[in-house]
Amino acid sequence: RLSQALVLQALRDPSRAARLAQLCAFYRTRRDAFAASLQTYFGDFAEWALPGGGLFFWVRLARCIDTRDLLAPALTRKVAFMPGEPFFADPAPPRGMLRLNFSHADPAAADHGLAVLAAVVRDAWSGRRSF
Repeated sequence: RLSQALVLQALRDPSRAARLAQLCAFYRTRRDAFAASLQTYFGDFAEWALPGGGLFFWVRLARCIDTRDLLAPALTRKVAFMPGEPFFADPAPPRGMLRLNFSHADPAAADHGLAVLAAVVRDAWSGRRSF
């Protein structure tokens, strides 16, 4: 099949190792900048682990909230994220989980987005509307 031939060609490409190293360095830089921004904006009310692989941070908020309720106010402020609840198979998933992608936005845009998202979370906890 064509798709299999293309994969085999990519796997045999002599520049593959260098390209993978370049991609790892690129995403490591984005991950580390995202971690620094998380610490700035979420450090006093959330916890997370630095991902060793993948393209996402899982953030647990200190206070229980259904993060699906945060999505509309965040989108109104032009910030997108994935609420964590739909990722759990449990019919009563844990609350207060955010799945945040660090790979897509450049560090400046991610920093801005995290500042906005932190404000949305704080507004929800205080009962204020954030839009």
